[in-house]
Amino acid sequence: MSLRRKRFRCFWMAIRQKSVKERLGLPNCAMLYRWKQEQLARCGPMAGSLEARVRELETELRRVERERDVLKIALVIFGRNE
Repeated sequence: MSLRRKRFRCFWMAIRQKSVKERLGLPNCAMLYRWKQEQLARCGPMAGSLEARVRELETELRRVERERDVLKIALVIFGRNE
């Protein structure tokens, strides 16, 4: 994974954690980390595979969003000619 991609991933995870923290009314993200670790310990290997699947689906979602954006731009460009 490139450094740029790692930075983006860290930035994106921070945004999501911040929004979850605010929605739950938590004072900081440390409690989220602790809850996550407790759940992973409780659920065992299944939680790890679920987390991997979530990462896979997030990657696919980003790809589909990029494709959608390209199609929107193409629609604007080709729509002007008519």
